[in-house]
Amino acid sequence: MIHQLRPKSKREWQTVIGIDNERFTLLTDWCKESHFILKQQTYEESLNQSPKGNLAKIKSIDELVFYTLIVLKSGITFDFAAFLLQFDQSIKSS
Repeated sequence: MIHQLRPKSKREWQTVIGIDNERFTLLTDWCKESHFILKQQTYEESLNQSPKGNLAKIKSIDELVFYTLIVLKSGITFDFAAFLLQFDQSIKSS
């Protein structure tokens, strides 16, 4: 779902997530670098190594940041945000 949604104009970027495409790119680059520093691997590598990584709804840092910004800007509840992507608590590790 997330990978299909992308603002097309500067106005849409501002409306949807509150920042423009340039700032979004800077933010995602910073998040990718931070993830690598903390985990010593990329987000995608983390998913590939996880036993349930193939079930992940958010497949990249770009999608994670985009989704997080939408949730924060819209003010929806975390339960509703989880519903939008059909996060399922049943896949949590025991």
